[in-house]
Amino acid sequence: MDTIDRHADPDIPPELLDRIFQYCEHYESHPLFEQAYLPEYKLHPLLLVCKKWHGVAERRLYSSISLGDSRTTRDRNGELREITGDHVCKLFLRTIENNARIASAVRELRICNPPFDGDESKARIRIINICKGVEKIEFIGYNRDTAFWENLKATLANTDLLSLDLTCKLHDAVLSPRDISGLLASDVMDLLPNWPRIQSVKAKVGNLFNDYYYPFKTLSTQNSCPALRTISISDDTLNGEQLLYLADIAPVLEEIDLAVRIDSAAALSKCLEIWSFSLKRLFVRTPFYRDKTIPEGQCPVIRSPVVELRELSMPSPLLNTDALSLTPKLKILRFDKGDVSEGKKLIRRIERQELPCLQELDVDLLDDITRNRNSSGEENRRTKKEIAKELRRVCVEHNIAFTESFSAFEELEGDFDRSLELTEDDWPFSDSDDSTTSDHDL
Repeated sequence: MDTIDRHADPDIPPELLDRIFQYCEHYESHPLFEQAYLPEYKLHPLLLVCKKWHGVAERRLYSSISLGDSRTTRDRNGELREITGDHVCKLFLRTIENNARIASAVRELRICNPPFDGDESKARIRIINICKGVEKIEFIGYNRDTAFWENLKATLANTDLLSLDLTCKLHDAVLSPRDISGLLASDVMDLLPNWPRIQSVKAKVGNLFNDYYYPFKTLSTQNSCPALRTISISDDTLNGEQLLYLADIAPVLEEIDLAVRIDSAAALSKCLEIWSFSLKRLFVRTPFYRDKTIPEGQCPVIRSPVVELRELSMPSPLLNTDALSLTPKLKILRFDKGDVSEGKKLIRRIERQELPCLQELDVDLLDDITRNRNSSGEENRRTKKEIAKELRRVCVEHNIAFTESFSAFEELEGDFDRSLELTEDDWPFSDSDDSTTSDHDL
């Protein structure tokens, strides 16, 4: 050990060693589980260098834990050996159950809970329970057991998180809306007041049907998440009550990525007034509802200046070009489901330099074909071509990167139409070809 100590640089401060050791951490992509979290085996040799390196490497090793998929490696004899994720999970659980010091060192947990998992799922939740000092959790769960999700929710409620990245997936097919289990957006909202230090929440939860079967019952706790800056919820839709609740508990959000119900425009407008001085990135989606429209007078939802907004993605009619005058620092705009008139107004605004900070523009006017049924489809196509051409021209003149979906869609549609125009000479098998083998001859 003394020999090793002489070769190790005694002047390197522990903080610098910690940053160097950070490069030994990794996780890999997996086609099924998205993130195949593996043990940080590259840190293990650093434990044996010297006492100084051991202390730093141990803190690094146990401060950030990744538990997930299995892997195949070679043992000391060169033989292939599979190390299963469940085995590693059990070993780690045994370690922290018997060593409170190591359990208290854990600050980050990245856990993938594979499908068709029973006791192992409970072990992963048990790990979260024991690691009382955990501040960041990334959890990918595959399970259709309602009790599992209820247990996970109760466990998360007892943490003091800074960051949560949660993915709730159902591995087998959903047969009906009432068969759906798992966490929903309302569950995430219910958890938020338990984390007064929370800064970022990203959740992929819910299903397409829960608007109708899972009412929101959480009571608001004003300003209970004062540090929350980022929230992203996908695969679920928020109603107006949930939006107002979010603005109440997190009044200084900077980045929002949500899908909202079509009848929640008025609530969204009120929320944007609350977030108007902090919001920097806003992504809003609306699900498709057949034969339903947003109540008149509720749009656009931006009605007061959003002075710090840099990036905006929102469909019409929640957004229109007139509302863009209230976003003076906007750099990136994605605008879809607008009609031809909105496209023309956008051209004029760019020509008049009324969007001085705009650097990127993505426009999709495809829905106008179905919206304006009184005009012929061909007339709409010509108009859209002209608007797309003009938008591209003014964007080039003002150094704005421009993309639009109509031209690309039309090219694909043209390719499809041409593929249907096969003549008899184009067909590879002619009826008069005696050399062609029929199905009956096979």
